[in-house]
Amino acid sequence: MSGLQLMADHLTGEIDVEGMPSGHWRADLTRYAHGLRAMWLRHPWIATVNRSLPGLGPHQLRLIEHVMGVLDAHVPIDENLALMAVLNGYVESAARDEVAQAEEMRRNGLGEPEWTARHYPYIQHLLDSGRHPVFAKIAPEARQPRLSREEQFHHGLERVLDCIAAALPTTH
Repeated sequence: MSGLQLMADHLTGEIDVEGMPSGHWRADLTRYAHGLRAMWLRHPWIATVNRSLPGLGPHQLRLIEHVMGVLDAHVPIDENLALMAVLNGYVESAARDEVAQAEEMRRNGLGEPEWTARHYPYIQHLLDSGRHPVFAKIAPEARQPRLSREEQFHHGLERVLDCIAAALPTTH
């Protein structure tokens, strides 16, 4: 393992997975996803580590045992791998977006209200043009863009967990 992979493995030790699996898969995966997101937000450089092949350090193996153990009794191992890939992909994508947006605002010296005020004339122009009917519906009606980052993350996570629930046998 490279030095960066060792450091990344060390950071996975920050994610609290003790007591998993608890028998409550949705609560376990919610706790894991929030812990993974928090680790990404604390250490955004983790995005630079090549994870195409798992490092399989001690903390990574601990995560595999605890987190994949959550669904192990419910689905075949290949389905478990696929479902964890969906969950991890969502968390990683959401955290990357959040980090990138925060960095962009920092670089421009803007907070969200200032960014919105700066872009309002262009957004109004798009709405007035009548050429973007779906966007014209999103701007005034969509609730998600008005949620906090935490609320947006949790909303998306609930959709991912609903998809996982659909893949589980109906007895669980």
